[in-house]
Amino acid sequence: MGQRSATETLFAIVHAFIEQRTWAQAELARRLEIGVPALRKRLLDLKAGGWPLDRDDEVTQVYWSVPKHWIPGALVFTEIEAGELLRHLARLPRSAGKKRLLEIVMKRLSRDALAQEIDPSTLVTAEVSATEERFLSIIEDAAARRSALHTHYFTTSRGDLSWRHVSVYRIDVGPPARFLARCHRTDEIKRFRVDGVVEARIDRVEAYRPAHEGELEEVERSSLGEFRVPGPLVENAFFVRDPEAGWVQRNLVKGMQFERATGGIRVSVTTTAVAVVARFVVGLGAAAQPLNPELRSEVVRLARASLTNAEAPGETQR
Repeated sequence: MGQRSATETLFAIVHAFIEQRTWAQAELARRLEIGVPALRKRLLDLKAGGWPLDRDDEVTQVYWSVPKHWIPGALVFTEIEAGELLRHLARLPRSAGKKRLLEIVMKRLSRDALAQEIDPSTLVTAEVSATEERFLSIIEDAAARRSALHTHYFTTSRGDLSWRHVSVYRIDVGPPARFLARCHRTDEIKRFRVDGVVEARIDRVEAYRPAHEGELEEVERSSLGEFRVPGPLVENAFFVRDPEAGWVQRNLVKGMQFERATGGIRVSVTTTAVAVVARFVVGLGAAAQPLNPELRSEVVRLARASLTNAEAPGETQR
């Protein structure tokens, strides 16, 4: 065994209990490369000095533990774990909160540890809007506590700004951030954009309305991206030729699936939002061909309307 000073042994013990809260005495002695009697003396001295150490004597082994919150008011990470935390923080969208946390982690890591980790300034990430940063935490709290959320929400499609209660089920942090919730006014499950929230607060008087079994899965199946419209589910399919197929398969709307076909790919999606699929197909021009009647009809309607507008005499919009 190597010789350790009392101070070195103390710090090694602290570091070991940061890594895990319970150690078998013999295993900890091997980890610290000291004898069991010497380790036991140090642990008993620490316990007598007020360290929150618990000893559990079993038939063949002695275990030492510290309680879950043995360092009051703090979560403890090893330097390796803090470095991994820094790496994942750096990948998050830009926000004031992210900047503050990065500064804290980087300040507390040693120079040697920082040299081994990624430089956050080298990563280009999306930026969280001020509205998202202001209200996302409130929405998350409403979902976690199963409490009703009272929100002043602007519906872009109708130009409607109104107060409503919602029960939040799922949150897509985006960007853009969205949340799946039941509107208490219509009792329908809808997708809301966080940047449409003008004001929000948890309301403990209004009752939270839980989702019934299978409801959320049905919403996900009938949605396309963030769009969901009333109506029957339609099995849509369209063909995209090569070489455009290579780009399209990497940029499909969430929910679309593809498979290779002769000369390109066949894309399929079951959704109520046929018009959304049609807009995607129309945008591909001659590279795409709708394969089912409902999609074909909607593509023709959109294409004709676009052609009519393109051929109309130009006018200044007032």
